[in-house]
Amino acid sequence: MDAEALRQLLISRREAINPESLGFKRRDPRGRKTPGLSQDHMDQLLMRSAGTYGKLERGVLENPSHEYLRDVSEILGLSAREWLVFYALARGGQPPEPPMGIRSASVPGDWSQLLEILPLMACITDVAFNVLAYNSAYSELFPRKQVPHNTPHWMLFNDEARQKVLIDWEDQWAPFLVGGLRMTLALNKKNHTLAAMGELCQADPFLNRIYENDITRYATPMAKRMPVRHSVRGTGRITALISELQDSPGVRLHMWLFHPEGHPSPENAPLDAVGDRDPAGFFPAP
Repeated sequence: MDAEALRQLLISRREAINPESLGFKRRDPRGRKTPGLSQDHMDQLLMRSAGTYGKLERGVLENPSHEYLRDVSEILGLSAREWLVFYALARGGQPPEPPMGIRSASVPGDWSQLLEILPLMACITDVAFNVLAYNSAYSELFPRKQVPHNTPHWMLFNDEARQKVLIDWEDQWAPFLVGGLRMTLALNKKNHTLAAMGELCQADPFLNRIYENDITRYATPMAKRMPVRHSVRGTGRITALISELQDSPGVRLHMWLFHPEGHPSPENAPLDAVGDRDPAGFFPAP
């Protein structure tokens, strides 16, 4: 642990907060005027015994819990990047989820520019799969190019998605989507959007049977190629590739590869078929 870096980060953020904005006076128990929140103020806000926060700030608090670090982060108003640094310094590794205060994510400018030049279907979402940005290729998947606010919600509950766009919805898409929702909800139990989608699944007679009984899909990896009826390119299959943005915890880049019906996939194509000929049709002709 880099205790000095942790101490400097926490002190700088703590001293930037006006105690009076949280109902405290600008003086510590000894009557001295403080530049911001004191360590004692932090213990009171966190409802911990006196001296607990001071140990964290000095880097001597052993194995602080994720929940405690999340609460500290929210009080100090850490940015997404600061949360990652704080967690790594205090506990090591990456946090399993972003703190509640930064779940409504924004898209970094460079990533928005990347979307514009990607020829693949691509979008950026928050932790609950709300679409934050997308490119024109992504919009072409949907009828009338109307991109839904939340793609899994549309895929699960929209009649047009079930009956026209997602082929073999009951046997392939529904178990895949419900399993993915359950896994994401297990990792983000306090997310209201995911919780509401889970409740909608349980209220749907067909989806509820999958939600309650098909536990195998809950633990299996993402299906590789899912059948779709693309509004522009016709029938085929898509492969979903998902990556979390390094500087924005919970913000994810989704890229969908489209495999036209009748074309070999990259996994099955011979080596000499890969390259300039682009057998899967990933990239449009110039």
